[in-house]
Amino acid sequence: MRCVVSNTEMKAIEQYTINNIGIPSIVLMERAALSVRDEIITLVKSNDKVLVVCGVGNNGADGLAVARMLHDEGVFCAVYIVGNKDKATEEWKLQKRILDNITDNNLHYVTTSDFSEYTIIVDAVFGIGLTRNIEGEFKEVIESINAVNYATVVAVDIPSGINGDTAKVMGTAVKADITVTFEFEKLGIRMYPGREYAGQVIIKNIGIIPPALGDNPPCIYTHTLEDYKLLPKRMAYSNKGSYGKLFIIAGSGNMTGAAQFCAESAYRCGTGLVAVLATAPQVVKNIQSKLPEAVIIDWNNEESGCIIRDRIRMSDAVVCGPGLGTGKPACDIVRFVLETKDRPVVLDADALNIIAKNNWLSLLKDNIILTPHLGEMARLTGKSIEVIQENLIGEAEEFARQTGATVILKDAVTVIADKKGVFYVNSSGNSGMATAGSGDVLSGITGAMCAMYADRRLATSMSVYIHGLCGDYARNAKGERPLLARDISKALEKVMGEETWKKLM
Repeated sequence: MRCVVSNTEMKAIEQYTINNIGIPSIVLMERAALSVRDEIITLVKSNDKVLVVCGVGNNGADGLAVARMLHDEGVFCAVYIVGNKDKATEEWKLQKRILDNITDNNLHYVTTSDFSEYTIIVDAVFGIGLTRNIEGEFKEVIESINAVNYATVVAVDIPSGINGDTAKVMGTAVKADITVTFEFEKLGIRMYPGREYAGQVIIKNIGIIPPALGDNPPCIYTHTLEDYKLLPKRMAYSNKGSYGKLFIIAGSGNMTGAAQFCAESAYRCGTGLVAVLATAPQVVKNIQSKLPEAVIIDWNNEESGCIIRDRIRMSDAVVCGPGLGTGKPACDIVRFVLETKDRPVVLDADALNIIAKNNWLSLLKDNIILTPHLGEMARLTGKSIEVIQENLIGEAEEFARQTGATVILKDAVTVIADKKGVFYVNSSGNSGMATAGSGDVLSGITGAMCAMYADRRLATSMSVYIHGLCGDYARNAKGERPLLARDISKALEKVMGEETWKKLM
């Protein structure tokens, strides 16, 4: 796992490092600049001209140090300064004095904002603390950087113009090819649209040591490939009961694939037993022909409550909703499932629509896991998709705290929150996964992980990460456009295998 930090968290970590541990800020700045220089050196060719565009804050001070270090390596480097020098930080003034002592023909200042002669541009205008919209000369300079579409743009810590907490574009923003960020990934370049502006993100260590995290370490994380070791272990002396029993209620007359995708994905994750409550003959036929391993439970309207309660008692986790429909029988089912108290219940698709339609939010509790996409979240909250999309983290956090449930809010970057707040942002997946049935696969994976893991937070975060890895694996094989839900589910055969993870790492 790796941490993803907010502005407030990163500033607190830096201040602890400086004030409590005693590492001077200028030392951290030098290490940051060295890490940026190292990345740029790998890009520079003999005829390249580098321009470092600096603001007058500490991000600009980083840029001045980068320019000096590139010059030391024999790279032709120019510096453009934007902003009121009288308001510069002390670190910036120090870096400027050092730079003034060594300027020559290969390291000089420029005053024109026509950057067309440069092949590499370093963006060191604003750092992660930007909170206001960019206007005036700053806007003109950023637009000048973006206008040189043949130059490689390297952003220092975060592209200028991106809000480090919300990932919003503050009026305008630098479109970087590479962003070199320090110590931890920032929320502003993990979430969209900031992620789109960051290009390739490279995280560099600058000397912040574990004690700097203090008593309140960053609470949001994202998984990495090394987290394969967190998957449930397979034991030589075991049986199907050792790996969880999952109960799925999914599918209807015209949505027969949902139950199959859900159940098959659960089995591919290693679940010992998957039982499916089939609400229509078409669902039974489809699962019998395509997934004979599944246990199919007969549907009886008159005895539905007893059937559901009995099967829930026999299971370690429940999934309800994919392709279920929203008629009265489906509403009755969801109402019964909401009574479950002592095991994880994953609610997706039509189950979410039924909850919204009947205003059953008060029935949610901490064993419930919801998996809404933006449209379903809008129906649950009564807010517009645009409002939710603008503040994905805030909306997930607010909803989880109000209801007590865990929320897997699905978007290009999926966010997970529980009643304690947001704890996970995803780092896997691609646009090819925006296809019908992809959510059914995720529901099956999530149900499987909840049936096998005691730690519900880990179960949900690993589910989302693995789902995205499957999408990435399928994309590499087929491309994004032709991707189908069945490709994502089938990719579990490889992604859940130890040898594949070793290759990926």
